[in-house]
Amino acid sequence: MLNKLFYKSLMILMIFISINTLTFSKEVTISKDVSGFSSLLINSSGTVYLRQGNKDSVKIIIEKNLIPYLDVDNSSHELSLSIEKNRPEASQVKYYITMKEIKNLKSVNSGKIMILTPLRTKQLTLAVENSGLIDIDKVYNTGVTNLLLKNSGTININDLTSIDSNLEVKILVKSILII
Repeated sequence: MLNKLFYKSLMILMIFISINTLTFSKEVTISKDVSGFSSLLINSSGTVYLRQGNKDSVKIIIEKNLIPYLDVDNSSHELSLSIEKNRPEASQVKYYITMKEIKNLKSVNSGKIMILTPLRTKQLTLAVENSGLIDIDKVYNTGVTNLLLKNSGTININDLTSIDSNLEVKILVKSILII
C-alpha cells in the first residue's frame, strides 16, 4: 500500500514538473518566412548553424525576454540577424539557417557562423569583424574566394577548392610579432 502511494505521488510530481517546464520555458522557437537571400550577416553575438539546401529557411531559438530586441531583416538579397546591443543573453541565441545560394557570409561583434554542409558556389566572400568566427569544413567555389579579417576574429576552412583567393587583413594594433 505504501509503495503504491509512493509511486502515485511520484507520478503526480513528474506530471506537475513536466507541465511547469513546458509552461514556464525560457526559450521559444521562431520560424521566419524569408527567401531570396544569398548573403548572411550576423551583427551580434549568437551562433548561426548554416546549411546549404534546396529552400531558404530561418528558425531561431531565443529566450522569451530577448524577442523584443531581435531584428531579422531581409533586403537586397541579404539576411541580417541581430540583437540590440548590451544584451549579454544574446550569446545564447541559436539561428538555424538554410540557404539555396551562398555568396557572402559576414560575422560582426562576436557572432559565430558554423557551416554544417559543404558549400558549392560560384563566388564567395567571407568576412569577420570584431572577434567573430566562421567555420567551414569544405568549400567548392568555381570562382574567386575573398577572405576579410578586420580587428580580430577567425575564419576556419578545412578544405578550399577555388579558382583564386584573396586575403585582406586589417588589424588595429600597436605592434605585430611574427615568429
